[in-house]
Amino acid sequence: MSERPPLEFALFPLRTVLFPGGALPLRIFEPRYVDMVRDCLRDERPFGVVPILHGPEAGAPADFYPSGVLAEIESWDQGDDGLLHLLARGTERFRVARHARRGDGLVLASITTTPDVHAAIPPEYTFLTELLDSVYAEHPELRPPTRPATADATWLAYRLAELLPLGIRAALDILELDLPTLKLARVAAFIADQHDAGSGSTSH
Repeated sequence: MSERPPLEFALFPLRTVLFPGGALPLRIFEPRYVDMVRDCLRDERPFGVVPILHGPEAGAPADFYPSGVLAEIESWDQGDDGLLHLLARGTERFRVARHARRGDGLVLASITTTPDVHAAIPPEYTFLTELLDSVYAEHPELRPPTRPATADATWLAYRLAELLPLGIRAALDILELDLPTLKLARVAAFIADQHDAGSGSTSH
């Protein structure tokens, strides 16, 4: 997989995995992140979202996984609660090459972006498309604003992964995989395990 030269971005460690194309609503109150949002808006620049490995989302700086996704700010406003409300959306995957913390705790990192691989959905996974469509039909508020013109395995894997009750490590595994079929296989395996657990079936 080809990678692009390192670029520097501010990082926002969170207890979630953001996927490319995924929505990220945030309420910002810490000064370091208010400043980060101001700079991103001024420079028309995204910030990086990385999952937390150890530590809190607010307060003391947290340790984080070295993989994440860039997030572009789509909209923002000052809420009635006095906090900065924004909606960001995931764009590109990246890995952290090196990082440093400013005096206020904001992490600045040199990252290398890794483009996603896109491919058609194999016939054995068309049931996942039907599953996602059924979720959107029942919960239209979850439907993303855009959808690929042609069926895309990576997009399908990401949309299901952000809806499923995956732990951070399992979600990050799906994000980090390059082959779309492997992403779908992980999603399908998780759904099958959940079904087996719910039905109380066992294998010997």
